[in-house]
Amino acid sequence: MKYTIFLALALPAFSQVVSIDAGSPSDHGYTGGAVYGVAQQADLGRQVAPFNSLRFGSSFSYDIVVPAGVCNVGLQFYENRAAGPNPATQSAVGTRVFIVTTATTRTSVDIFASTGAQTPWTLSLPPVPTPDGHLRIGFLATHGNASVSGIQADCTPTPAPPLSYDAATGVWTFTGKLHITDWLETGAPGTPTVFTVTDSAGKQCQLTFDAGKVLLKC
Repeated sequence: MKYTIFLALALPAFSQVVSIDAGSPSDHGYTGGAVYGVAQQADLGRQVAPFNSLRFGSSFSYDIVVPAGVCNVGLQFYENRAAGPNPATQSAVGTRVFIVTTATTRTSVDIFASTGAQTPWTLSLPPVPTPDGHLRIGFLATHGNASVSGIQADCTPTPAPPLSYDAATGVWTFTGKLHITDWLETGAPGTPTVFTVTDSAGKQCQLTFDAGKVLLKC
């Protein structure tokens, strides 16, 4: 007897959440820049992490290992200086301006212009592709110093190809949905369940269900 079946075997693509508290002891993945925190400015202790510390400098970057896929990135900022006219010790529009770069974006940031002084702020970037498994973020000052307090990234791997073939065993491994038509059961009771299948192109294969495993051999 012949049937049409729809076999769905999907391997889940697990996302990875990256959280970096810039300028803190757990800070990692950076090159360049200096740290600034409660030891340098006591009133930062009133802020919750990651806004109680920061990494700053004329130029620095992060290179973070993530799944090969795409990341949704949020950058967390805090203008630590109070508002005022003295650019050496206070903040105003234009006193701290810098460029944030990723693989596909280039964003000009002025923390004070966006949220004012001493106010936590999160900037969401467009999705960043990470085909080589690295999330790279650069910070380049154009006026004053660049700074960042935290990096949050929710990264999702690219789904695996639906079919891969092992020439040594002649076995196909697949994920996603495999639509098979015209199968005929050949297994005897007590043996692995084996179906002879013919795909839509007329190719005949054996589909074996054995101890929770599914093998397709053509």
